[in-house]
Amino acid sequence: MKKVIYLVLILFIVSGCSSKVIQKEDPLNLFNDKPPVMVEGGLEEDIVDNPLTIKIPGFKRYFRSENEIEFSLLFPNNNLPEEPIRRSLDLGDQIVTVYQAHRIFGDVNEGEYIQYNIFLGDIKAGKILSKESREAYFKGYIEGRLILNNGKIISEEQIKFRDIESLKFVYSDIMNNTTMTHKGLLSIIKGQPVSLTVVYPQSNEGKVDIYFEEFINSSMIR
Repeated sequence: MKKVIYLVLILFIVSGCSSKVIQKEDPLNLFNDKPPVMVEGGLEEDIVDNPLTIKIPGFKRYFRSENEIEFSLLFPNNNLPEEPIRRSLDLGDQIVTVYQAHRIFGDVNEGEYIQYNIFLGDIKAGKILSKESREAYFKGYIEGRLILNNGKIISEEQIKFRDIESLKFVYSDIMNNTTMTHKGLLSIIKGQPVSLTVVYPQSNEGKVDIYFEEFINSSMIR
């Protein structure tokens, strides 16, 4: 089962580009028991639209600081000691750190799983600070999906997510002869790309709740 899961991880990240794993750590030692103060004034439960009030069945909240970014996010809690797993990858133009966990509801070999990810980029050439560079990055990101694994864009929309200009997207591609759906939200935070994605075999649509909106809305990133 684990072999299949980690194969999906590697295929999703590195297909169509040269990369190498530069760091892997035990996630059980990465997440703090106590959350950082993520909103001004504290973490009161009655804050309007407070992500900390969002619950997803079978998910657990994690907190982490990574370089200049702090995030709080719900991840599936399958009691797998390896998850959420953390990897740092050198993609050439940037270092990407990914945290990933799986929601397993049946036979993994039959595609009965859903993958939840957060990707934190660190661009080597410098931060994305202007509107023009942000728009160029968004455009390049979508174009890149089309050349990976026969990717097809299903939808894309620029939105404001918590007052941050973001790109919300859905695309499909082929992995191991399986059509996969990728739903995601890409934002530029502190000049670096941060994306939340949910990835699953297309055959799971209508079979189980995907919880994409709940996943992204549970996030607090700063």
